[in-house]
Amino acid sequence: MNTNDIGLEFTESKDQIKMQNGHLANYQIYYQNLRNFHYIIEKEKAVWMLSANLK
Repeated sequence: MNTNDIGLEFTESKDQIKMQNGHLANYQIYYQNLRNFHYIIEKEKAVWMLSANLK
């Protein structure tokens, strides 16, 4: 039985790595979308406050 440094078999560890990479990619996409959403909200809030001050 061939194992890696943490005791998982090589085939099992490859599957775990693929799964974890998928989770990481999904998290990165989610976080980027959240940052973009926050930026849009802050931009809209600034435009609203500017237009309210001009009235």
